[in-house]
Amino acid sequence: MDTTTLQPETVGAWVAKDYRTAAVFRRHGIDFCCGGGKPVSKAAQAKGVDPAQLEAEIAEAVREKDPYAPRFDLWSAETLARYIVDQHHNYVKDAAPRIAAYTAKVAQRHGDMDATLIDIHTEFVALADELYRHMEAEENELFPNLDTAPMERFEDDHEEAGRRLERLRQLTNGFNPPDWACTTFRVSFKELEDFERDLHRHVHLENNILFPKVRASRTA
Repeated sequence: MDTTTLQPETVGAWVAKDYRTAAVFRRHGIDFCCGGGKPVSKAAQAKGVDPAQLEAEIAEAVREKDPYAPRFDLWSAETLARYIVDQHHNYVKDAAPRIAAYTAKVAQRHGDMDATLIDIHTEFVALADELYRHMEAEENELFPNLDTAPMERFEDDHEEAGRRLERLRQLTNGFNPPDWACTTFRVSFKELEDFERDLHRHVHLENNILFPKVRASRTA
């Protein structure tokens, strides 16, 4: 791959082009959602990763064309908004109550051994509550009025969600339960990791594809 063409591209642009690159960025702890505007080289350096190594991993990830990968960048804004609601809003509404129940149970049973488990439950409930309000506003205010509704506050919400996700990752030691963890404990961490992965993709679709598409249409 010609790295002179790769170097100026942003993290978000790569993920928008081919979502398989998300796994590369995730592996190195590089934010491709709210931090998607960073050039790949600077994102690598910020994480202490050799930019040439990162570029090689990206090249390997996209080496073979994936005929089944959705081309979200080619979808209309309206189609993409419907997909976000169906795929990601509904996932949050289904998964969040279940995860809150798991983390509450783990905190109740093991919080005296590790007070961090109480913080995990508290942080997740706060994240879920913010997401409920955020999604309701998107469904009732933003998505029905993509031609005129302001997007800045929704981007601010994404920043806050990103901070809470990072806090949860820290509290859970990267979603790695201790050796003594019971089954519910392990399930709760796995569900939290799945939740993070889905929310990263959710925010990526909005910040890096939907919102730029809407802004471009408004200035056309």
